[in-house]
Amino acid sequence: MTYIAKYRLVRLLSSLATLAALTVMSGCKSLDIENLNGVSTDALEKSPTPLAINAGAQNLLSAWRSVSSGHASDLAKYGYETWQIRASEPRTLTNVVSAPKTGGYWNYITVKNIYLLLDAVNTVAGMTAEQKEGLRGWLKTNLAVQFEDMAQAHDSFGIVLDLPANPLDSTPAKIETKQVVWSRIFTLLDEAYTHLGAAGTAFSFKTNTGWAGFNTPTTFRRVNRALYAKYKILYATPATGHGQSGPASSSADPAWNQALTAIGQTWINEGATTLTQLNVGPFHVNPAGEGTNTMSAADRYINDRFRLEAQCKALPCTVPANAGDTTTAVVSNRDNRAWGATAKARPVANFSFASVNTRLKQTDYFSPSQTATIGTQANQPLMRNEELILLRAEIYYNLGQTANAIADLNRIRVNRGGLPALADPYVPNAALGQPATLLEELLYEKRMSMWAENATVWLDMRHYGMANMIPHYLTEFRIFDIFPIPNDECIIRGFSTKGCFEGGYQGISDGPVLGAK
Repeated sequence: MTYIAKYRLVRLLSSLATLAALTVMSGCKSLDIENLNGVSTDALEKSPTPLAINAGAQNLLSAWRSVSSGHASDLAKYGYETWQIRASEPRTLTNVVSAPKTGGYWNYITVKNIYLLLDAVNTVAGMTAEQKEGLRGWLKTNLAVQFEDMAQAHDSFGIVLDLPANPLDSTPAKIETKQVVWSRIFTLLDEAYTHLGAAGTAFSFKTNTGWAGFNTPTTFRRVNRALYAKYKILYATPATGHGQSGPASSSADPAWNQALTAIGQTWINEGATTLTQLNVGPFHVNPAGEGTNTMSAADRYINDRFRLEAQCKALPCTVPANAGDTTTAVVSNRDNRAWGATAKARPVANFSFASVNTRLKQTDYFSPSQTATIGTQANQPLMRNEELILLRAEIYYNLGQTANAIADLNRIRVNRGGLPALADPYVPNAALGQPATLLEELLYEKRMSMWAENATVWLDMRHYGMANMIPHYLTEFRIFDIFPIPNDECIIRGFSTKGCFEGGYQGISDGPVLGAK
């Protein structure tokens, strides 16, 4: 779970101690109270039942939703996709752009719960072999998601994979290297894919409406492969020599071909021509009483970086003070494509902070209404067909198959909004302000299609060694391209540990400065 903005930095010791405190204790005189909102760890370890295991598996829907909403609401800020401006708490912005970082986030509670559930599946009575295989496939996929959530934030600093049996009487758990971490993630996904293939026609637990079409072992396998492909892309070594028409040399990293194979096993539909078809995929729902869509905050705005791309032919540029500030204007990017999965964005009153004016409030992901904003119960996309097509374009690009890459990009451009197709070989259209290279165009299409959905800008720019090129506004603003090991973990291990910064990680201070608008 991503808790960057709220600074909920979880230590292994405190996490497991809290978990243990919720355990049901025997004896009528015990002062311990049963956890009525979860599954007893003692019951899972000593006498697991199908009911308890299925309840635990179902509860992971909420944990997964927390990961996705964190990417949308927190990590998107670090890619300068959104601003969160709150007069009563300025740190929602200042801690993103200027304050040193002294900690990241490790989500050990969910990891520990999944390990407990996996062990319980091995010993529980009263479940069929197919039901157990379905649970293993679901649990291992979820475990891979939790590890990836931490791995992408801490990147080369690594994370802990294996938790000690007794955190109260153990040395700190080993922080594994980036290579070991990603190897575990892909192994878990492959094992889960195999389990799901032997799981029969239905899960033993219930999902919610957001998973319609992906709520059986067979259809969930497609989600597993979509995650595998996306994670392989994030891990793979990019091609080199990014010229106008494509890379001078394609990548020799086999991960690109592995990702291409996996994406062919998803629900990708290259023939999609409507918004409905492009939006096909699983969604996280936010039912009343079970959490909210964290992108719904009234103080969250589209970042000026995107407004500049909308109204300028090239960066950097200066936008007139009142440009686009009408209540009925349809504001789109520089070639008339709307932000993200949303059709439109509506202007709101000017808000000035540190000489930067922000005027566009986000709208609902899929609502065609000019005035609909993201509500607290709005669905959150996990992955959509539109993203799968763009991910395949990225794979083709890095394999040197630029014609295939351009074809996939044009499928989105043409069918997403009737935009002019890119030339093949790629030649930037000066009248549309298209970027100089095909790689820049690819990244541009991805960030405009998936605005604030999953930290696309932050992840992509770092992946291609371009994090320092994320446009920002003032020289004192910084870009935090990686999150250090949580400070409490560094106190236990010593600040000589890789990824620990006693004085705080200062981030990147160079890169383009857009100036006052």
